[in-house]
Amino acid sequence: MQYARPLRRAVTAAVSVGALTALAACGGTTDPAGSTDAKKSGDSDSGSKTIIFSPGYASSPALQELAKGVKAEAQKKGYTVIVQEANGSAQTQLSQLQTAVQTGQAAGVYALMLDPKTAGPLVESAQKKGVPMVVTGTPSDYGLSGMTPGITFDRTDTAAIGKALGTQLGNCINEKLGGKTEVIHTVNVPGISGAAETEAATKAALTATAPGAKIVAKIQAAPDTVKAQTDIGNSLQGHPDAEAVIGAVDEAAQGAIGAFASAGKKLPCLVTAGGSPETLAKVKAGKIYALVALDYQGDLKQAMDALFKLVKDPAANGEQLTVPQKITKAGQ
Repeated sequence: MQYARPLRRAVTAAVSVGALTALAACGGTTDPAGSTDAKKSGDSDSGSKTIIFSPGYASSPALQELAKGVKAEAQKKGYTVIVQEANGSAQTQLSQLQTAVQTGQAAGVYALMLDPKTAGPLVESAQKKGVPMVVTGTPSDYGLSGMTPGITFDRTDTAAIGKALGTQLGNCINEKLGGKTEVIHTVNVPGISGAAETEAATKAALTATAPGAKIVAKIQAAPDTVKAQTDIGNSLQGHPDAEAVIGAVDEAAQGAIGAFASAGKKLPCLVTAGGSPETLAKVKAGKIYALVALDYQGDLKQAMDALFKLVKDPAANGEQLTVPQKITKAGQ
């Protein structure tokens, strides 16, 4: 799942972001999130008051911020949080989580799994030990046919992101360009989870919304504004009539603005995924027509609520969550 630009970058450095990231059995950092001797009814079978958070790449600034939110939510329930660092290794992450589950260290686990396909045995172990988990993805990612006791899944709807990007760009083209223009489409690099689905949904939505628009160039979006500006500038030389750009990440949008400015051209229609402060500022200034972002704070809250619901009753079936999406329009 493309858990936004900063998260995706951290995960890509490890494996792929279709999953987010996460952990090292006792090698993480422990932060008190309330009184450790607090006792509440309904604890999971382990009797522990510790939540394990496994982001996969805990050193990432974006994931450090996410960890703060996990600790804050846990503190409300009187739990301590251990953040485990797997340094992008799916094998390390699984080993760390298995240890936390088997030793009774974990009352519950919130894991941004690096490789769900190999995590089926972990899920089975957690169920046997009565340790509830919230993990990224869907049941099928873990070899399961449906929802199962003690496990909640949290997915990113990449098709919905693509649909929103294509629709918003189509709206802009209809509104500002009479429904016709040439489009430069930046896309995620191959291997990023959900990249193909996002691209296909973007194209379909653009065609449905503004049939007169034509994608004339496809560029792989690197998390590097300078490179993005160079790549888009080169594409613009070959397609000087292009007046619209789809940004796959924040850097692609920033690069597009720079490339058009350097070429002395206006860029009436720019939409992008992402959500960095710089991108948000450009949206407010009207330089970006629409930003399609994932609401990570909203997702964190729903994930932690779901986890503590299972902590009270580990035998209950989990839920299928979807990361909320937020669209911000120019001037907002």
